[in-house]
Amino acid sequence: MLTHPDAGNRALHDHGNGFRSRLRRARLSTLKATGRISTAQRQIAEQQGVIVLTLHRVVPDSDLQLCRSPRGMVLRESAFLALLKYLSEHTQVLSPADLQTRTKRNGLPQVLLTFDDGWADNYEVASPHLAAFEMKACFFVVTAYSGCVEPFWPERVLGLMHRSRESGRMDLFQAFLRSLQMSGSSSRDPLLSLPNEESLLCWLKQFSPAQIAASVETSMSRLEPGLRAVSEDPRERLMTWEQMRSLVRQGHMIASHTCTHALLTRISGRSAATELANSRTDLASELGFQSANTSWISYPNGDVNTTVQAAAYNAGYRFGFTTAPGVWRNKGSSLAIPRMNLWDGSLLSPDGNFDEISLEHTLYWRSYRAGMH
Repeated sequence: MLTHPDAGNRALHDHGNGFRSRLRRARLSTLKATGRISTAQRQIAEQQGVIVLTLHRVVPDSDLQLCRSPRGMVLRESAFLALLKYLSEHTQVLSPADLQTRTKRNGLPQVLLTFDDGWADNYEVASPHLAAFEMKACFFVVTAYSGCVEPFWPERVLGLMHRSRESGRMDLFQAFLRSLQMSGSSSRDPLLSLPNEESLLCWLKQFSPAQIAASVETSMSRLEPGLRAVSEDPRERLMTWEQMRSLVRQGHMIASHTCTHALLTRISGRSAATELANSRTDLASELGFQSANTSWISYPNGDVNTTVQAAAYNAGYRFGFTTAPGVWRNKGSSLAIPRMNLWDGSLLSPDGNFDEISLEHTLYWRSYRAGMH
């Protein structure tokens, strides 16, 4: 929440969360018991569909409290290990090169692992576990920000919110929101209409990263000096080119997440073309023309329409990955491939333990219900 709840409200909030968790668990158990999840799993396998998974950050369990990234982007290391173990036993994990051919079929649902942004923990935490399971993945990287520390604004905003709350200065965070509201296109009061982290970040996407960064810095400057050092996350940085080259040598794929993580539907056609072209150039230049994959792109924030797809095709991309859920059967446009996002909430129970039913609900039921593309 954006404001301090009092003890009574917090109790009601926790009770509500517990009630919703029990309802969700009961619904998932019913889907499992009635065989509907198994039916979806079988249908995906029979129709040779590919479930493309999206991951962002893989964070050591001991560092979770330091991580400022939005919760929907974070998978703790123990959960990642449980995920890989499950996939190795119940699915056929494709390498990126297999997506186009899919010649190896063993009757199991096919899965492809992808990572967005190019976080350093992908290399430091995730890749050793991938190697242990002999799995290959595609890492979509923001090429202009290689090795950059604190690369994106959502972490800075959430850091400001947490520090404001910890210091009893939520008035500073409220002032941050008000300052942006005055320059935005929306007249609604963000303090009344943004009940959670996801709503807050969605609302902020109407502003430029430069606007948000400037407003964060102004608010941070008003905190006590000891509270201004927001980031203590040792992995809030992106991979270096040398780390990416190492992943390529291990058999992984490095591909484009644009040049600066611009939301392609919200910038001019010329700017979008530049983002797309420069990212391909960076990949080829840094990884070598023989090693670079310059035909795959993951659209930042999943922001894509037919105009962006056409621009991507004209820039030389042939496979584009969205954030829309679904299963890929190579029937629709290869520049609008659906993916299923995974984070702690996708495969853990409320007490933090691996929950197979929750994972299967995301992998099979939700993806199948969203459609075969």
